[in-house]
Amino acid sequence: MSDLTTDSVPRKPLDVRIRKSKSKFLIARGNEVRDLSPTAESIWREIDGKATVRDISRIIAGEFDVELDVVLVDTLELLDGLSDAGLVDY
Repeated sequence: MSDLTTDSVPRKPLDVRIRKSKSKFLIARGNEVRDLSPTAESIWREIDGKATVRDISRIIAGEFDVELDVVLVDTLELLDGLSDAGLVDY
């Protein structure tokens, strides 16, 4: 994992493109494309450049009725991968 922590504030780069269809939610930047799961899509929608990873995880934990510690680990893993692909900054 990189320097991403629960206090990091993820941001969406301005040039990320989004495509949504009935069964897919795609985000892309340059040649990098990711098909996000419904949970990952919910995390993506909470990224506003102000909320920390912990803030986002709290919202998702409440939305999906899952323990915060579990959501924190999953959120950090997702955002780390998106960051490595250049699809999220922090």
